[in-house]
Amino acid sequence: MKKTLTSILAAPLLALTFLAPAAAQTAISPACSGADVSSSGSFLTCAGYFQGNLNSGSLSTKVQVASILNGLGLSGGTLTLDNPTISISRGNTIDFGQALTGVVAFGIHVGNADPRNGTAFYVFDASALAPGTTSILFNAAISNGSGGTLSLSNAELYGTNLVYTPVPEPGTWALMLSGLGVMGHLARRRRAAGR
Repeated sequence: MKKTLTSILAAPLLALTFLAPAAAQTAISPACSGADVSSSGSFLTCAGYFQGNLNSGSLSTKVQVASILNGLGLSGGTLTLDNPTISISRGNTIDFGQALTGVVAFGIHVGNADPRNGTAFYVFDASALAPGTTSILFNAAISNGSGGTLSLSNAELYGTNLVYTPVPEPGTWALMLSGLGVMGHLARRRRAAGR
């Protein structure tokens, strides 16, 4: 019984090690939030800030960005990693130069010369925006850790009309796998009791 119970409890933990994606980049504080972006679109999710400028366009950076966007539940649509990077400054409207339609993903880099140099990725539903809208307002007044705020550096639009599927949290996976383990244990006990 003790061996079976140990197996049941260990199964979800083992499964989580295979299900959890490998960290694409080192996360730094502060964390991104839906309050960072002003638009009449609906905020869906965000990830970051990740160390460094991930809007830089190198091949290794594109692989990291693709992994992060996939981890946010994005697929389909016109996801591209070769869009031009747009230089911005804090408080400015970010004009991506193309209509924001459907589910939109973009990355924003802050603090190029600051220790908190990082990039965050945002996903929002632009369906409520006026047709032809090409811009959003980035609101974040992110602390640089020394009483000031970080300066915004650049932004990049990674896709429009994307397919968004929310990714379950690790706790949800653990609960589901624990439940399956208990169901398997009960079925095994019933079968053994019937013999």
